[in-house]
Amino acid sequence: MLIALSAAAGANVDAAPRAPADATAKKVAGEHYRKGVAFYKEENYAAALAEFTAAYDAHRSFEVLFNVGLCERRLFRYGRAIATLNRYLEEGGKKVPRERRASVALELEQIRSLVAPITVTTEPEAAALSVDGERAGVTPLKEPLVLGPGKHVLRATRDGSLPAERAIDVVSGAAQAVTLTLAPEVDTRPAIITIETLPPGATLTVDGAPAGTGPARVSLPPGSHEVFARAPGHLPTRTEVVVAPAQPRTVQVLLATAAPPPPPPQKLPVLGLSLSGIGVVAVGAGIAFAFVTAGIADEVSAFSKGGGTWDSSWAAKDANGKSYGLLGGGLLGVGGALLVAGLFVSAWTLYFGETPAATVVIAPALGEGGSVSCAVRF
Repeated sequence: MLIALSAAAGANVDAAPRAPADATAKKVAGEHYRKGVAFYKEENYAAALAEFTAAYDAHRSFEVLFNVGLCERRLFRYGRAIATLNRYLEEGGKKVPRERRASVALELEQIRSLVAPITVTTEPEAAALSVDGERAGVTPLKEPLVLGPGKHVLRATRDGSLPAERAIDVVSGAAQAVTLTLAPEVDTRPAIITIETLPPGATLTVDGAPAGTGPARVSLPPGSHEVFARAPGHLPTRTEVVVAPAQPRTVQVLLATAAPPPPPPQKLPVLGLSLSGIGVVAVGAGIAFAFVTAGIADEVSAFSKGGGTWDSSWAAKDANGKSYGLLGGGLLGVGGALLVAGLFVSAWTLYFGETPAATVVIAPALGEGGSVSCAVRF
C-alpha cells in the first residue's frame, strides 16, 4: 500500500518502497517504514529519521532516501539533507518522476537559501572533523560544510595531537573559512628519579616538599624540578633536575664541606692595659723615690760618721728622706698591684671576650706614719 504525508515545505514523504525480493528483508523494511511514517505525522522527526534509515539499511530502495532527506531538513541537518536528497536523485535516476524531481529541486533551493558554506582546514591535515558532535569527515574535505544559521562547534582530532575545537556563529548565505590547529600531544607520564647525596643521608626536598633522605626515589612529572639537600657540616645545595616523560634517571647531589666559622674578633683589653700602664708608671716613680731616699740616707750617714753638728736642717733632710722612702714604697706597692691587676684583666678579656667589672681604690696618706693603699675589686 502507498503512504503519502504532507510536509511543512510542501513536499510529500515518499510512498512505500518497492517490495524486495527477499521476504524477510521486505518485512523488516516495511515495519520500520510504517513506524517512520507514524513518527513523521507526529512531527517526531528524530524517531522518524531513525526508522527510515533502518528501513533503507534493511532494503536499499532509493525511494526511502527522500523521506530520510526530509527528516534531516526538519532536524536542521542541512548539509546532510542536501547530500541525501542529491543521493536520492542519483540512485533513482530516470526512475524518479518528473513531479518528484521538481519537488526535490525546490526542497534543495529552500535549504540552500538557509545555509552557509563553511570551509574547514586543519593543521596538520588528516584530522577527523566533527560538527556539533557528529562526524563530518576527514580533512582535507572535498567540499565545504553546509551549516544552518546559529552556533556550531567544530572539533578536530588526530592521533598524537591535542584536539582543536572552535565555536562559530553561522549566518545564512555568509561563507566562512575556519582553520583548526592541532598542537602536538604532551606526554605527561611521570618518571622515577633516584637522588643520591654525598654524603649519604642528607635531608632532601623536591620543589619545596619533603622527599626523605638520600638516596631517595621519587616519582616526578615531566619538566624542571628543584632539589634541595642539607646535611650537618656541609653547605646547603640546590640542584635543578629536568625530567623527561617516563625516563628514569639517577641524580647525584654533592654537598661541599662547610668552612669552620671564623674566630670572633678579639676585644682589646683597654682596662687591663690602662691598669698595667698606670702600674708601670707607679713602679717607676716608686723606684725614683727609692733612689732619692737612698741618696739622702747616704748623706745623713756620712755626716753622722764625720762628727758634724746635728742641727735642724739635717733633721729636716732626714725626715724628708724617710717621707720619700715611704712614698716610694707606697708607689712600688700600688704600681705592683695595678700591674698584676692589669695583666689579670687583659688575660680575662682576651680569653672570655669581655671585660670584668673592676673597681680600683687608691688611698694615700703621707706624713708621719703615712701609707698608700690600693684595692682592686672584681
